[in-house]
Amino acid sequence: PATRPEAGFSTVLEGESSPEAAKESAVHDDAAEVKPRLQGTPLLADVCRRMRQAAEQMFQAELAEQAPGGNVAWYLSKALERGLSCVVSPLPRFELNAVDPAEGTALHFACSRELGNAALALLACGDFDLSVPKVRERDGSTALHLAAASGLEAVVQALINRADFAEFMGIVDKDGFTALHGAAFRGHLGCVQALVRSPLVSEDIIAACGNFDVPRPHGHWALEAAEIYDMNTALHMAAATGRAEICQLLLIHGPSAANKVNRMGATALHMAAKGGFVSTVEALLASTCFNAVNARDARGFTALHWAAQQVHADICLAILGCQDFFQIESKDLRGRTAANIAEELQHFEVQRQILQRCRKPLD
Repeated sequence: PATRPEAGFSTVLEGESSPEAAKESAVHDDAAEVKPRLQGTPLLADVCRRMRQAAEQMFQAELAEQAPGGNVAWYLSKALERGLSCVVSPLPRFELNAVDPAEGTALHFACSRELGNAALALLACGDFDLSVPKVRERDGSTALHLAAASGLEAVVQALINRADFAEFMGIVDKDGFTALHGAAFRGHLGCVQALVRSPLVSEDIIAACGNFDVPRPHGHWALEAAEIYDMNTALHMAAATGRAEICQLLLIHGPSAANKVNRMGATALHMAAKGGFVSTVEALLASTCFNAVNARDARGFTALHWAAQQVHADICLAILGCQDFFQIESKDLRGRTAANIAEELQHFEVQRQILQRCRKPLD
């Protein structure tokens, strides 16, 4: 919402707390010391839950004035914009900052599980500051990688705004992926916009290449992406999933990525043509920095070959209509032209479109 009730907002943000709140925090700490110690994922889940509850308690009066669907995220985001640490942890520091070898910190856990309010609460807690830039041992992911892939725009923006996170903005994980890769693949436009518009994100970061080599946890975006095709730039990711607007953004802010190929020799245009995404193909062809319309991948396929094989007549027309395209009669490693493939698969309308633009009869 454009506006939110701000009654008592400044008082809360200045960190003033009642004696009752202090007593309650002390009770929580005592209880944490005597109860059986949680470890691993259960501990991280408990930290996230209790930090979210602490934030909601902090802004209880403001939330009570809202409709039943009131969300503490707005207040936390405002506090973080002002650089304020307003959430008091109900947990001892050793639990708050616990690290699991597989899951990472509580912030990693919150971001990977799409627990946006918990993530914001952790970022707004001064006792958690030293854990914010930590890298997850399992795959080298930062909280920014996970927040961007989960579409947590407020968390992404909060991390971008942190001075102590500046040097981690362009960090790549163990596969060489930046935060942009996951956001582009998942189609989180707001996260991509926040990242590419940040002065801390250079063109080299936008055009960074990665590979699918590191084992990932269940549900990680890279597992799904690897099943589609081998991709290496954020532009490949966006093109392979038909994110035309994201492709346009990446081409504007990272033009050097336009013609990059993956390990299979495929460009972003190959990705879009294979997936059948007409608007994405048109966006790539319309870009002044993209000039690889004639590129052939490791199979000898041009984008036209892929369009013919996948029966995408509109994409064939878009590629054939590009004045720079001249590989109409190019053959793949099996000696087949795009028209041959269309004929083999009985895609006769596609075959007809290709033949109409050939300069000479095909074999």
